[in-house]
Amino acid sequence: MISMTTLKNLFSDRPEKSTITFKGICSDCGCDVVIEISPTARGFGLKGGSLFEHMSSMFLSKCTDCFKANPTLSVIYKPKYNCTIIR
Repeated sequence: MISMTTLKNLFSDRPEKSTITFKGICSDCGCDVVIEISPTARGFGLKGGSLFEHMSSMFLSKCTDCFKANPTLSVIYKPKYNCTIIR
C-alpha cells in the first residue's frame, strides 16, 4: 500500500490541490482504474481503487473488486501497469 508519508508528500508538493487523481490499469485484471485521493480528518481517503507504492515515484493500482478479492500486490512490475497523476 501507499504510505502515509508518500501521501503527505504528494499533497505538500501540490498545495493547490484538494484532490489528486491517479489513472492506471488494475495490476490483477487489467481494467482501467481512476483513483481519487483526498485528505480526511483521519488521514486520506481513496475512491475508485487502491494504490500501491512500487518504487520511489512509481505507483501501481488495483480496482476495487480485485482489492476486495486479494488486498496484496501480486504482480512483478510491468511498465503497462504503472499509473500516473492526471489531475
